Amino acid sequence: MKRLLLMFMSLSLFSCQDSGLVEMSYSEYQTLIMSRAVPALDMITIKDEFGAEITVDSFMTLQKKQDYFDRFFKNKEGEIVAYQLEPKPAFRDLPIACDKVSQILDSVYVLDQKRMEKYDPRQDYNNLEIVVNILNKCGMPDSPGAAKAAFMVVQHNHNIYQKRYIETFRAAAEAGLLAKSSLAMMEDRILTHEGEPQLYGTQVRRSENEEEWQLFELADPERVDQRRANMGLGPLKEYLQNFSVEFEVEQIQEE
Repeated sequence: MKRLLLMFMSLSLFSCQDSGLVEMSYSEYQTLIMSRAVPALDMITIKDEFGAEITVDSFMTLQKKQDYFDRFFKNKEGEIVAYQLEPKPAFRDLPIACDKVSQILDSVYVLDQKRMEKYDPRQDYNNLEIVVNILNKCGMPDSPGAAKAAFMVVQHNHNIYQKRYIETFRAAAEAGLLAKSSLAMMEDRILTHEGEPQLYGTQVRRSENEEEWQLFELADPERVDQRRANMGLGPLKEYLQNFSVEFEVEQIQEE
């Protein structure tokens, strides 16, 4: 059945190629994003994993699951004209030598940090596959460097995995293996992803016109600096200056 599915998906790709379209690399897509040259979804053809055209609403519903890689197709002028979802493969059961975890995670961390220069969603997913295998089979590594590497990979991936391992990272922070400030950021990401107010104010987003940054909704803003201090973070007003976001909420000082 899987072989038939792959064959069907391949035929869908060939149909794009036959129509004169060429698959665009993710780096090309990122360049278009930065130059704001990406067309609205209702202006391009959107296909599901089977190659069938779907509506924008259907696409948004599927995309929220984050179970897919994105594939973009361009015409000869370099314009995005088609978009297709590609299912992410199931994680493999990797052989992990638990006494070599630190070395493995050192290599994974290097790959993770390359995302700052050239983002590759498939590499992100490969990194996550390794970290999930490590955490499931060996538990949290007992060195700060390895713990940070595992944290960063999960932080850069799906909210499902952040929620799955948040208690593991919380215990690591209590044990001094992970910075509490990092834990605060993951907790805020989990909350904002689920539409809940964040606790520490670490998460910002672009406004609708993408001209400025905005702070995600914040719980109990009058006490945010107290919560941030408990996690090793400075005042929120100072942090938000990095994004040109004003924060003038007077803070309540607890005795």
